Amino acid sequence: MDSSLPNNGDIIPAQNILSAIEKNNVSSLRDILEAQDRTLLSKCARAGTPDIAKYLLARYPPLTNNSDDKAVTPSVTPEEAYLTTYIRDPSPTHHAVLYLLKESARNGNAAVFRSLSTAHPTFLTTHNRNIECVLVNAIEGGIAIWEVILSHDPRFVDHEFSGHKGCLLEIVVTLGGLTACHGWRTSEEKKRKAMDVFAYLLERGADLERAGDPVVPLLKVMRADERVIELAERWSGKV
Repeated sequence: MDSSLPNNGDIIPAQNILSAIEKNNVSSLRDILEAQDRTLLSKCARAGTPDIAKYLLARYPPLTNNSDDKAVTPSVTPEEAYLTTYIRDPSPTHHAVLYLLKESARNGNAAVFRSLSTAHPTFLTTHNRNIECVLVNAIEGGIAIWEVILSHDPRFVDHEFSGHKGCLLEIVVTLGGLTACHGWRTSEEKKRKAMDVFAYLLERGADLERAGDPVVPLLKVMRADERVIELAERWSGKV
């Protein structure tokens, strides 16, 4: 990225954009505009409304390829493209819907997240190759985001992550810093939200037995916090 770009999250000054155009510096112009898009969508994810999100997204193509700005597969809908394309690091310019969906989930902006999932219901399906990125961000977003996710498909409460990473409850405990190994580097606010999500998933009927691979022993192996284990044991009927 151009070293002249601000790193404080401010909107790029108009003169920077005009200068790049005057110098015919396509690379610099691309970096400047993508940085500005990231700032706008990130701000919307934190404090925006559904109307603001709708307006901003209308300015971008639904799904494009970073290399040439052409549609990935013109013969399919944007929803179908998102279902079949794994996007490791969504660009605010080229993958605006997915970027805003993930960021609104992470920031706990349930209003924007709900409006996006209503407008693009196929994004919240187990067939979406990017769904696990959304679920991971939702752990940080809190209960309000999970209410939206489970209203679309209650089966997400028992989601098993690919690559033998574990079930959703395990992921919440690990990423939420609710273990002896991860707790020291996790903020108290993040741990509180993770604990709230863990309890909420149990209330929504998360399967603690998992067809012979019960969660409670796994939590003990993971050295999960005592409060996590006690709550799981209570819901499993062992206490």
